[in-house]
Amino acid sequence: MKKAVIGLLIILLGAAAYYYFSTRATQSEQPTPAQPVVIEQATPMPEPEPEPELPRLPEPETPVVEPEPVAEAEPLPPLNESDAMVLESLSGALGEANVIQGLR
Repeated sequence: MKKAVIGLLIILLGAAAYYYFSTRATQSEQPTPAQPVVIEQATPMPEPEPEPELPRLPEPETPVVEPEPVAEAEPLPPLNESDAMVLESLSGALGEANVIQGLR
């Protein structure tokens, strides 16, 4: 057991020394300086040719639409009086049996 611990310590010390010296060597090296970038003057683009004028179309005549007169709406009857009218119209559309069953 003691031999295994001693062997493990030797391996760990060796790995630590390797890491220490390898990082130190890369820090001491100076990177090469960057070369300046030479920018050439771009040639100006030629002026685009003017587009030919399109012939003007006459403006379409829009017809004037007069609004239709609004008919006076018939006022709604009181709620109690309208129940009979609603039941009658629903009975005509759905059938009297269906309306009675739905309103129960």
